[in-house]
Formats: sequence, C-alpha cells, structure tokens
Amino acid sequence: MLRRPVERTDDNGAGQRNEALIRAVALGHDWRRKMERGIYPSIRALADAKGFSDSYAWKIIRLAYLAPDIIEAILDGRQPAHLILHKVNAAQLSGDWRSQRRALGFSEKS
Repeated sequence: MLRRPVERTDDNGAGQRNEALIRAVALGHDWRRKMERGIYPSIRALADAKGFSDSYAWKIIRLAYLAPDIIEAILDGRQPAHLILHKVNAAQLSGDWRSQRRALGFSEKS
C-alpha cells in the first residue's frame, strides 16, 4: 500500500524542493494515466485499490492538471514559499491556468 506524502511545514523559503508536493504531483500523473488507460474505471476503483478515500484520490489526480509552469516550478523548487501540499489541496482550482497561478500565489504570465 502506498503512503500519503508527509510534508514538513517548517521550511519557509522558496527555492527549496518540497518532496511531498513533488511526490504527490508525480503520483497524480501516474494515477491519471492509469485511469486514461482503463486500468481503473473510476476514482472509486482507484481509491479502493490504493487504500485511500475517493476525495484524497481526486485531490491527487487533479495535481496532474496544474499549469505546466506550475508543475515545473514545483519540480525545480521554485514554488512560492507558502505552497505546501495541504494548501494546494485546499485551493479552489479550475482548469484555467491563470486562475491556478493566482490561487497558488504564482506571478501572472503574459
């Protein structure tokens, strides 16, 4: 069984890789691919197979739909200092990348 990414909240600086957030983004991409391939026909089937709640599985999968520049910043450790997995999961995110940037504290792209 996979374990939930555990995140330290005492790191305060941008420029530091948040390994829990990175693992969650990677997991979201993996789970999305498995659903697209039909390995799991639903969120519930995936959640049951992985031992998580439906809501947790959905929160992880939606990380795969973040704007590419947000994902790149997370992988490079350039995310805003306040951005931790809990805050990403709590944010009201749409499919609109501009709205995602605003909600997560990234600067606007032109």
